[in-house]
Amino acid sequence: MPFRLRTFGGLSLTGESGPVTGAATQRRKLALLAVLATGGERGVSRDRLLALFWSESDAEHARHALTQSLSALRRELGSDDLFLGSADLSLNPAVIESDVATLETALARAELERAVALYVGPFLDGIHLDHAHASPEFERWVETERSRLAGLIAEALERLAVAATECREHRRAVEWWRRLAALDPYSARSAAGLITALAAAGDASGALRHAQVYETLLREELNLPPDAAVLAVVRRLRHGTERSAKPPAHTGDDDAAPAPAVRGDEASVAEPSASPRPLVSRWRWLPLGVGLATVGAVAGGALLTRSHARPMLDPNLVAVAPFDVLDARFELWHEGLVDYLSKSFDGAGPLRTVSPTVVLRRWHGPADPTSASELGRRTGAHLVLFGQVVGEGADSARVRVTVVDAASGNALAELERTDLATRLDRLADSLAADVLRDMGRIGPEAHIRLPSLGTRSWPALKAFLRGEQLLRRFSLDSAIRAYQEAVEDDGRFALALRRIGLVRGWRREGGSPLGLEAGRFNRGLTPRDSLLIVADSLEAASDDSLDNAYWSHRVRKFMTLEEASRRYPDDPEVWYELGEARFHLGYVVGRTAQQTIEAFNRAIGLDAAFAPAYVHPVQLSLDRNDTTAAQHYINGYIGVTADVPEGEGIRLVRELIDPIRARLPQLQSVLDTASATVLFDAWRSVQRWPDANETAVRLLRILAAGRRGVGVAADTLWARYLLVTELLYRGHLREARAMVGARFSVPFAELAVLGVIPPDSAAAAFNSWLFDPGARVAGADPPWVARCYRSFLAARWWAGRPDTVPLLKLMRRGDSMARSGRSVALLVDARADASLARAALALARRDTAEALQRFLAFPDSLCAGFYGSLSPSLAPLQMERFRLLAATGREREAARVFDQQVTMPLTVGSVLGTLERGRIAERLGDRATAAQNYGFVVAVWRNADPELRPYVEEAHAALPRLGAEPRR
Repeated sequence: MPFRLRTFGGLSLTGESGPVTGAATQRRKLALLAVLATGGERGVSRDRLLALFWSESDAEHARHALTQSLSALRRELGSDDLFLGSADLSLNPAVIESDVATLETALARAELERAVALYVGPFLDGIHLDHAHASPEFERWVETERSRLAGLIAEALERLAVAATECREHRRAVEWWRRLAALDPYSARSAAGLITALAAAGDASGALRHAQVYETLLREELNLPPDAAVLAVVRRLRHGTERSAKPPAHTGDDDAAPAPAVRGDEASVAEPSASPRPLVSRWRWLPLGVGLATVGAVAGGALLTRSHARPMLDPNLVAVAPFDVLDARFELWHEGLVDYLSKSFDGAGPLRTVSPTVVLRRWHGPADPTSASELGRRTGAHLVLFGQVVGEGADSARVRVTVVDAASGNALAELERTDLATRLDRLADSLAADVLRDMGRIGPEAHIRLPSLGTRSWPALKAFLRGEQLLRRFSLDSAIRAYQEAVEDDGRFALALRRIGLVRGWRREGGSPLGLEAGRFNRGLTPRDSLLIVADSLEAASDDSLDNAYWSHRVRKFMTLEEASRRYPDDPEVWYELGEARFHLGYVVGRTAQQTIEAFNRAIGLDAAFAPAYVHPVQLSLDRNDTTAAQHYINGYIGVTADVPEGEGIRLVRELIDPIRARLPQLQSVLDTASATVLFDAWRSVQRWPDANETAVRLLRILAAGRRGVGVAADTLWARYLLVTELLYRGHLREARAMVGARFSVPFAELAVLGVIPPDSAAAAFNSWLFDPGARVAGADPPWVARCYRSFLAARWWAGRPDTVPLLKLMRRGDSMARSGRSVALLVDARADASLARAALALARRDTAEALQRFLAFPDSLCAGFYGSLSPSLAPLQMERFRLLAATGREREAARVFDQQVTMPLTVGSVLGTLERGRIAERLGDRATAAQNYGFVVAVWRNADPELRPYVEEAHAALPRLGAEPRR
């Protein structure tokens, strides 16, 4: 899609190379596109457009102006097909898409979660035509349309909340009711719904707190008493008669728990080196308590309130705006002071700060009280700081800070300090202390203990801030050099150590030791930074799946990140880290692909300029065969990473998934010259994409033939292994068989279970693995494949024969080795062998009930490794549980087990499982899910071997009866 128009939370136009600039982005031209976007396929009449934009002109001049505007847009955007129709005009969806049209389509299809995710702020929020083109008719239209769309979203949110309650997913219901309460904070219905949902989720105190917020809001903002329905709910809750207030039983979706202790106040700021020069000081008293809490934050980070409602400002929330830098020497501090001062105020007493990335996205205009007040209204911050940095001679710097009350627009204080140009960090600390003293939060002689960035080294701080800017663009090589410079200057700089670990992880170099090191120095930081370091160090503390604490540490990591998301719902990095955890470790707590994408979408909505947040959503979208969504993420990524070498893999994916570019001869030239690293990065995104051209197979064939590069990307042995798994996934059984040889491996075992490998050959390989210790150690799988998967597949094959002799042998040997326990590795393998053998023996006896019981009881921690591709998964065990649950009539449980896989392995079993998921959905009356799964089977196996054609025909035949379009 060449262009995308954003109308929620503002108005902007982006192209394939990033934001569109120039004449096409003049306010009236963008507004014209927005009006046409709301018209959808039906279009908007020319007369209506004339009335909206040229009502003051005579008919002839108005028509000429409209024609000129349309022609100019076609010319400036380089598309003669930008508009469709003549009397009624509409946007050509092949040229330009819009969030408002996508939202209305999603609502029409009852894709409610997709629709509400698109609504990141009021329609055309803050958008007005300039004075020369002002149109009262357009302003009225905006208000009407804004109200209509907000009403549609409110209805969708309520439907989602009610559905979640009916499914007893109370925490999910809380999320939806909270967003609805944010959209319409005065609504008694949404307030009662949220209070009831909080009680049902076991958070009675939270329910009562929201009741107090609602009561205070009505009293102070509207001078009204609370609605009787809300009071009735509160009375029942207080009297203990609200049954749903009982804590629910623990489920896979409820992993809330107290976070590990966070040390955020253990370091104090150095004493000020120079006395302040207060210019103005007229602080009003602001209460230290929480006061009126922000009703809620929503996807995209926008506070959703009705356009006519006054914004709710949190008296303890501070936003630090970008500083005007009037000396090129201090350019780094234009954004650097936002980060530094935000961390200084966050956690100082009751104060919290708006995430710097949110501020940078929402700050517009000059550094003055008007812009500061607007920033406060956009973020919910009562206090906004802005200022200037200027040079004083050759070696000094002066910083001036103004603090604004966003509610009134008044400047509450103006402070100024001068210090050495090499010590802006000390100067910023002193100003932060001055602000706190001057506002009356502390006594004039108090010793202040402010959170900080965790370093007193000026060179380390500068290098770290430079690394932060580079990481945002995914410039990994440059970023890691900057972070390493910071650590060389200060080896105890926890934030820099953590970032090195993150970058090393992206570069597939293993960053876990850095996570532990950062944890050692987790002192004196903000609570938010401390929580994120705790989460990283928990994973790093047991990096080996054989570690007894491996599972529990990962569960605690999720608890910590979920707690961080509750404390900091508007922090994009928190949501990014939660998305990363769900993507890589979702199997630990049963997270789904949809939940993972939602976390990344929340991060992107809050900070669209953080490149790492786009990478995994590209893969997850292509896993679903949703090339439109993938292209959206790719465009966002490319817009941030222009000319960054690390972005070449995603840029190649853009060419590969575009049906026109993919056929151009230039693409083959790119593939012929691309490095192994670029090809491998592209393959990771398209590995499960069920496209007709089998792009993933094409890339792996190139890698298997040999290509320059480093690491696993250039290893032809492992490229051939991955090619075998990809061939299996696409149904090319014979070619895969020709490549696996006669040694036991995971692909060999899957082919044996399918009957592609003759029984005698399979038995010989399995028996060699069972009885020959050397064969068990020297497997044919890469080292990243967990050994228990070979045990599972061998046991599954023996059970299918059925042959109980080797199963008994496997069980007894596992029991014997478990008793000896010479090492953790042997103990884990032995327990897995014994447990899997017992479950397989039940299968061999055709005792499905016992087999299911044993597979459900099997400890997942014994198989917490990799399978079938480079994505961690418990897929074989999950698929067996899924199959047995379905076979015993527990279809809803089966569906839930299947859906709790963020990614699936590249195996035939994954596709067969998808087919069964479609059957279950159809029997349960879920036509949309059934059609989606059947359609996937048809797409992924459109070129499969004849042995698999019956499955494809079954899926193909199901689509018409579900009202879906059959695809070949």
